[in-house]
Amino acid sequence: MFGKLQKANQISFTLNASASGKSGLILAQDNDGKNGFKISFEPSANRSASYVINGGSEDFANSYPLSGISGTNYNVTVFISNDLCVVYVNDKLAFSNRVYDVVNKKWSIFGTADSSFSNI
Repeated sequence: MFGKLQKANQISFTLNASASGKSGLILAQDNDGKNGFKISFEPSANRSASYVINGGSEDFANSYPLSGISGTNYNVTVFISNDLCVVYVNDKLAFSNRVYDVVNKKWSIFGTADSSFSNI
C-alpha cells in the first residue's frame, strides 16, 4: 500500500498489462484491504472496469471500453478531486467515476504475475 490520499491527488504510472489478466489500482483502501474501490484494466475484455470492495468481496460497478487504445502498455494518469476520479490511459480519457471516502485512505496496485508497473 502507498500513502494516504488527500482531497486532490495525481497518481501516474506505466503499466505493462498481462493480455489475459487483470491489473490496476485500488483507491480508498482500508488498512486491512477488505474495503475500497478497484479500477481494473482488462485487455482481454477491451475494457477498464470498476468494482466496489466491501468486506473482502468485489461487486462490479461499471465498465468503460478501452476503445482507441491498442496493446497492453498503458501510461496511466489518475486525477482525484474530493470524490471525483478521472483516469487517462495514453492521454485518452478511459474512465471517470465517483469514489467516496478517499481522504486519508491508502491506495495500492495489483496485477497478475505477467503484469508490471513502473514510473510510479
